[in-house]
Amino acid sequence: MNKTKQEKKRRLLVVWSSISCIIIGIVLVMSIFPQLLNDNEMHSLDRYTGEQASRINVDAEIS
Repeated sequence: MNKTKQEKKRRLLVVWSSISCIIIGIVLVMSIFPQLLNDNEMHSLDRYTGEQASRINVDAEIS
């Protein structure tokens, strides 16, 4: 009797630990990837505005 109770407890522990690991992994991925996407968008916007600023400077120097 004791062995089966211990086995059930052990199986329950394994199931709960695997489920919690999966949930933690999903939360980490969801929290990390939007930041990466936002950083890439910000860098592309900075590049775009930087190009615009250099064009404005060139136009000002020409005129």
